Amino acid sequence: ASDAFTIRRLGNDQWQAPAGAGLPGRLTRNWLLQAREPGLHPLVSPRFQGRLPQDNGTSDPLSARAATLFVKIDQAPQQPVASLLTLSQQLSPASGAREGEPVIRTLTLVMEGGDGNRLTLPGLTGPAALPAGMQARPDGEQQQERFLAKGALRFERQWRQALTATAPGDYLLPAITLPWFNTRSGRIEYARLPATPLRIEAGAQAQEAFTEQNHESLHW
Repeated sequence: ASDAFTIRRLGNDQWQAPAGAGLPGRLTRNWLLQAREPGLHPLVSPRFQGRLPQDNGTSDPLSARAATLFVKIDQAPQQPVASLLTLSQQLSPASGAREGEPVIRTLTLVMEGGDGNRLTLPGLTGPAALPAGMQARPDGEQQQERFLAKGALRFERQWRQALTATAPGDYLLPAITLPWFNTRSGRIEYARLPATPLRIEAGAQAQEAFTEQNHESLHW
């Protein structure tokens, strides 16, 4: 328990049975701590309660708590903080599309050892996000978190856009740069997507309207 942290359970409890009768076993439980503010904050241990068997068949109450742990939290930079961060994108269809047909753009951000819930990706919206003659509509967003066996929290978020062009031609999607603070190196680093060319082919000719008189009618 701590007012300075957001605390969440991670995974399931792990029980390591004793090697033999009378020997100790081990129960492991994991939590994820995300600090709300910098400073030196106390972290109070949960209390373990149970029954201690006796030789005469009875049991005595057992209650134990570990010593309070003090955790020092440094001031976070303005950039996202993580131990690993990657940024990638995928276009479908990859070779472009015809005029009026959408191109689905999926951007995927993966980070470990950081909090991605408040993460935003610059360059997705605004007048400078797309070349002239191209429009983007949101096509869904999803995110997931999972706890890795090596002890890190992996966060993944995807943004989907439907890109359409008003005229055929060659377009260049602007580059995207995301600065982030690497907790391993202690430096600001940059996740980059280079400018991406996109070719839009001319659409098929519209069929001529059918003007022949139709003698059938439908009465409403």
